[in-house]
Amino acid sequence: MTATEVKLHWATYRLFPYERDLALREVCALLHPSRLLAGHAVVTLRTRARSSAIQRLTYFSRAETSAGAIDIPQATIERGALARSNGGANRQATRYSVHGIHEYKGKFNPQVAKSLLNILGFKPGFCILDPFCGSGTTLVECAHAGLKSVGCDVNPVAVFVAQAKLLALAVPGMTVRILAERIVSDAATARPASAERDDARLAYLKRWFPPGTLEQLEILRRSIAKRAPKIECLFLTVASDLLRDYSLQEPQDLRIRRRKTPMPDAAFFDVFLDRCNKLAATLEAARPAIPRRLPECRVLLTDSRSLPDHPDLAPVGGFHGAITSPPYATALPYIDTQRLSLIWLGLAAPSEIPRLQADLIGSREFSGRQRVEWQTRMECNADAIPHALHRLCLCMNRSLAPTDGFRRQAMPSLLYRYCVGMRSTLRSVAAVLRTKARFALIVGHNHTVIGGRRFAIDTPGLLQALAVQTKMVVDERVALQTYQRYGLHHKNAVTQEELLILRKP
Repeated sequence: MTATEVKLHWATYRLFPYERDLALREVCALLHPSRLLAGHAVVTLRTRARSSAIQRLTYFSRAETSAGAIDIPQATIERGALARSNGGANRQATRYSVHGIHEYKGKFNPQVAKSLLNILGFKPGFCILDPFCGSGTTLVECAHAGLKSVGCDVNPVAVFVAQAKLLALAVPGMTVRILAERIVSDAATARPASAERDDARLAYLKRWFPPGTLEQLEILRRSIAKRAPKIECLFLTVASDLLRDYSLQEPQDLRIRRRKTPMPDAAFFDVFLDRCNKLAATLEAARPAIPRRLPECRVLLTDSRSLPDHPDLAPVGGFHGAITSPPYATALPYIDTQRLSLIWLGLAAPSEIPRLQADLIGSREFSGRQRVEWQTRMECNADAIPHALHRLCLCMNRSLAPTDGFRRQAMPSLLYRYCVGMRSTLRSVAAVLRTKARFALIVGHNHTVIGGRRFAIDTPGLLQALAVQTKMVVDERVALQTYQRYGLHHKNAVTQEELLILRKP
């Protein structure tokens, strides 16, 4: 194939420097240009690559060649998503395809996931692992790219949402729209169920929802089961994303605290139907980018620290690579944040919540005697984490003051436990990867204040040290700029992230 001149026009929204860097790395990985000139508005290059390779790019709006223009599907589905959300053309769309079905906290940027799949050379037919899959962003991008994938998470809500997203990829938008109308029509005329037993689930929900709202939620749940039994999880996921807004919990608070802001004016059924219609429209806009024959993508409710023990998890020969956005030390309270959904969906009993929260890697919670146990292990480094990391834990421990609250008192041993947990995960992932397979992690920096002293927690650096200890090769670390966060918890938001690329030797 003869080389041809190609002009790539950058995306219409503002790109961070790291996004431009990822874009150029994508160009090199996919198009193998013999010449490349990156300008402010256009990237000009000479390549022998086919148009199908150009169509896989992430951060460009269009391409021009001597043979004519080439549409870039990513730009098309982003424009479609923005048009249906009343968004301006000059901002990045991150809720295209099924990514907007649920506003799961701590979501991975889908463009970054897509770009990494290209940069790391993952080809259609490869099988990719995400050991902390959350709501399934990487898995959805794998499906778009024709890659098989397996995602793991210990949060039942995350697994539920990820499964709903993967299922939704195969559902026509018109089907979603028709079924949603039938579900709401049935629910609007249904009578409350008589003599429901006041079990632990309902008793908990009654504390957090006005009686009329809870009655509507239960009616909607039954209507969904009746009208859409084969894609029930899709509609339940849409509904669960509205729970916080219509509860007695403060919607913007990551913890469970009583509401101070007014309840929404819009009727719950109307908002649910509107969300379903927007999902239908977004699915229709994304259809050209979704393969007709979707690859096998699975989600497992399992702990990433024990992947080799899971039957039939890894493909024959191992995974071709892994991509994830892992929790950082003292991570978001994922279980607390999704507690209402956990209970309403029947994924956990109220009595199970403390254990689920405490079991998360990066959790800020201890259960039972765990605090004393981990304090003892931390002091003598019973788990033999790298010395530099142990010294940090000890330094934090020595800085504790009587005025520090119970969460800060626990921070040294929590950080130690995080290191032990992430080391187990790195070993576990390495065990199911192929030789020379690469593992990309995007993780944020954070900090804590102990005894009046600010401690920076370089989580990418922690993971790098742990990876070296597990005999993984560190290929590179790349700084990523983050978006400005607003809202109730903006002071604690991550202000710096890094891409860490490891390799199994």
